[in-house]
Amino acid sequence: MKYIYLLFFLLCSLMGISQTVTGVTSTTSNGSYKQGQTIAITIGFTSAVYVRGTPQLTLETGGSDAVVNYSSGSGSNTLTFNYTIGAGHNSADLDYVATNSLVVPGGLNLGTPIYEDTDSDASGITISGNYAYVADYTSGLAIIDISDPTNPGTPVYRDTNGSAIGVTVRGNYAYVADYTSGLAIIDISNPSSPGTPVYRATSKAYGVAISGNYAYVAAGLSGLAIIDISNPASPGAPVYRNTNGTARGVAISGNYAYVADRSSGLAIIDISNPASPGTPVYRKADGLALGVTVSGNYAYVADDIYGLAIIDISDPTNPGTPENEYTTGDAYEVAINGNYAYVANWGSGLAVIDISDPTNPGTPVYMNTNGYAYGVSIKGNYAYVSDGSSGLAIIPIFNTITNSSGDIATLTLPSPGASNSLGANKALNVDTSVPTVTGVTSTTGNGSYKQGDVIAITIGFSEVVNVTGTPQLTLETGGSDAVVNYSSGSGTNTLTFNYTDRCRAYFF
Repeated sequence: MKYIYLLFFLLCSLMGISQTVTGVTSTTSNGSYKQGQTIAITIGFTSAVYVRGTPQLTLETGGSDAVVNYSSGSGSNTLTFNYTIGAGHNSADLDYVATNSLVVPGGLNLGTPIYEDTDSDASGITISGNYAYVADYTSGLAIIDISDPTNPGTPVYRDTNGSAIGVTVRGNYAYVADYTSGLAIIDISNPSSPGTPVYRATSKAYGVAISGNYAYVAAGLSGLAIIDISNPASPGAPVYRNTNGTARGVAISGNYAYVADRSSGLAIIDISNPASPGTPVYRKADGLALGVTVSGNYAYVADDIYGLAIIDISDPTNPGTPENEYTTGDAYEVAINGNYAYVANWGSGLAVIDISDPTNPGTPVYMNTNGYAYGVSIKGNYAYVSDGSSGLAIIPIFNTITNSSGDIATLTLPSPGASNSLGANKALNVDTSVPTVTGVTSTTGNGSYKQGDVIAITIGFSEVVNVTGTPQLTLETGGSDAVVNYSSGSGTNTLTFNYTDRCRAYFF
């Protein structure tokens, strides 16, 4: 079993799987804390994370929630947030507000694009290792070394018979949606000298996704084409499943193919038997579905002039009503990384949308590009955009929490009060209510006292109080009032003032 775990860990590292939150706790002991005291809250991740910017955690502290800045922990799997209790903060069992209470404020900041021109129009893109693979339309496949994203290498080309529109990589092969020539398969075991393409004709090819031993091709008016690629040197004959629209993009998740089917919206096809795909189930969004990706229980559709459409696919046989977040350009393709959707937004460049709550996506943040953004892929702290006539645009991403590969972490917290939440892991009481006097009495019996006698006067409070300095109590004792110093009681709810009588007094 330990070897399986080690293999899984290595695969996660190599594939750049995003880090997630494992739990929230505190290194501060359980107990009750007052204004001005500090509680150290820690958030654990699946592995080491790196901070760019200043993350914030929002705590539920009564009428005014506390927003706590990140303190330390970058480079480890635990981030610390030191919470100093402020005036008016109260909580019987301290916890954060919601599952989305951990944020990097201001959203992502996008840097100025870095360009590497290509010979034709960069139409699609995928990243594998230290290389960007660009579907460069009439120039076929362009391969660009991005080991230094700030200084990308000169493109290496492998021409194709058609027009390269989309591309994905699996192992030592690039699979190119080559429009009129169908699927082109290119050996990239040596990226500096890609092999001669092997073709499998389809009616058209706009996009391609790989799962198992099959390539799934968005084949335009012919719908979805499924091709056996168990031998990439000799791909099988296509099996088609027609769709009502024009298949422009495809993503695979589990036993389903999700097809961006232009005027018909999202088409969902059961591919549990690739030789006999099921009848499509449709969910129409507002615009024309041009691209699609799947993350978790949601399909994210590039919906042309209507921006990003988010569709609940937790039941693929009955997809939910689309939630659209409009963008200023035409959404052509979408990639997901962490809590963000990156939309290739044609004339408006790159649009980034917070999808930490997919039912309520955030307002897009834009970075314009010199060309027309058709495709996008994310690796590390960079977005790679196929930017039409401007070739490859590389856009730096700031204000993030990432893993060692730079993949943006998913910041979703356990539900407040649920397992692994702060409230479940710790018992921290925050009480800044001001103690009040409940009454004044004496432990000395009623009676008459003379000079030199001691009368113990006690003052009760609404809660335990701690004394700093020497409080004084002034008594009405005739012509000269007595000022009595505090004697004892700190750490309890009763303070004692021992009054030594300097003249006859009557006490009833």
